[in-house]
Amino acid sequence: MWHQTEIRGNTELISFFGKCWDGQLRVFRVSIINGNYFEELCLNEYAKKQSNWEEDFDNLIPFLLEENQPAYLLFRFDSQNSLGYEWLFITWIPEHAPVREKMIYASTKATLKSQFGSGQIKEDILGTVPLRCISEAGLKAMIDFKHKTYSYVQLSIASTPLFSLVPDEHGRYHVFRFAHIHEGDFLESIVFICSMPGYACSIRERLLYSSCKGHIIDLIENKLLIQIDKKIEVEKGDELTEDFIRDELHPRKKLHQPKFENPKGPPGRGARRLTSQKPQDMCGLSQLQRQVPINKTYIENEMIEHTVDRAEHIHLMNRLLPITGRARCSPK
Repeated sequence: MWHQTEIRGNTELISFFGKCWDGQLRVFRVSIINGNYFEELCLNEYAKKQSNWEEDFDNLIPFLLEENQPAYLLFRFDSQNSLGYEWLFITWIPEHAPVREKMIYASTKATLKSQFGSGQIKEDILGTVPLRCISEAGLKAMIDFKHKTYSYVQLSIASTPLFSLVPDEHGRYHVFRFAHIHEGDFLESIVFICSMPGYACSIRERLLYSSCKGHIIDLIENKLLIQIDKKIEVEKGDELTEDFIRDELHPRKKLHQPKFENPKGPPGRGARRLTSQKPQDMCGLSQLQRQVPINKTYIENEMIEHTVDRAEHIHLMNRLLPITGRARCSPK
């Protein structure tokens, strides 16, 4: 049980909290630093909303985590409660961090939650980086894979038994030697696959797989000296067809891209003609306009509703001229 420290947020951080409620901010990181006379909580980095919370979580969280440096991360969900948007509070305390920093961050967490607003924190999780990101059995399997003893290795951050190559409810790493022929050459391409089944698994598991992926790839490429030809991320196992992997390894080239053409007009239409019309005054009516419909015209408080010929129309218009202010019309 950690005793709560006297470390509190500085003026800049408290002011920043006021900008967290309009839905534009997605995540920010808070660290404990040495101020002028004492340690204090300060704002390190933040990122605005880019997409929905699921995609932003995968794209932003891994870049805000430092391997040996503890920190607090506050991540905004898209859901709201009576107080506003709901937040995820992540206490990041990697196992390689100094013991004193682990103690300080663990005992200052309650203060930060209180200053931010505990009522808006929907979930609270602790994130760490394991001292060994791969077991002895996993390491031996990767060495055997390097020597071509195996063609497929699956790595899991769990102790549960594996019932299928790509589980439906849990994340996995897969290393696969894809033997195929391309342009007449026989190739054995090494494919690293991270499968994360949508958002069926917990946020904690997503965080683990996102943060450990870089360590696993570094181990494979730089420690075991296994060159990965392609890194792929999928949600479901049925995505991993032979054609899909082949297209990922050898994208098809578009040799010809047709130019955009305007759609053709309907058949039977003649050539387009450009015509111009002069403005037509009230008196220059053609023969086809001899019959002029008059609907609900008010003249001297009397309403008429009928169709009149040209002469009668001119007579009616001249009676309206004192009201409209137009020039008189004369019959031609």
